[in-house]
Amino acid sequence: MSNTIATVIWTIIDKAIWLIAALGITGWVILAFHPRERSPLDGSMRFYVFLVSSGCLAIAIGKLANEVYRRRIVFRRLAHVSKQEKRLLAFAVRSGQQTLFLSIRDVATVALVEKGLMVMAKQHEELPSNCPFTVPDYVWSYIRSRKAQFAIGDAEYQAMLMEMEQAIDGNGFPEETS
Repeated sequence: MSNTIATVIWTIIDKAIWLIAALGITGWVILAFHPRERSPLDGSMRFYVFLVSSGCLAIAIGKLANEVYRRRIVFRRLAHVSKQEKRLLAFAVRSGQQTLFLSIRDVATVALVEKGLMVMAKQHEELPSNCPFTVPDYVWSYIRSRKAQFAIGDAEYQAMLMEMEQAIDGNGFPEETS
């Protein structure tokens, strides 16, 4: 529950930062195109608008740079995945499923999460050992554009499909009722 609250709070902070950045851009535009002689802002007020706008833009640029840096690190980690990790990503690409139900105890799954190549979706109480894991959109686009590197044969794909079906059937998933 606290993880959900933290996620909501972080989402609100994230949106607020982008709103502040938009205000910063607006302030810069006002200062750049509004003539001083007709401006309702006196000199000191113009300075404060400039100062706040510059701070907002600096925050936005820093946030954007941080996101680019984080993604570069994730892509570097993609070059160093193990065979088991690559096999899971290849299965996702081959099946066209960005979200897979995987065991939370699987070493390859945990490693992909730690590397930022997968994220665990909300865990449900009725799913004791399996839960949905999703490949982030930017990673998904990247690996799908390099399908040749993440190709698996028919036999291996069918074997993995059977493994996953057995894991789902044997690990406490609720039966569907019609």
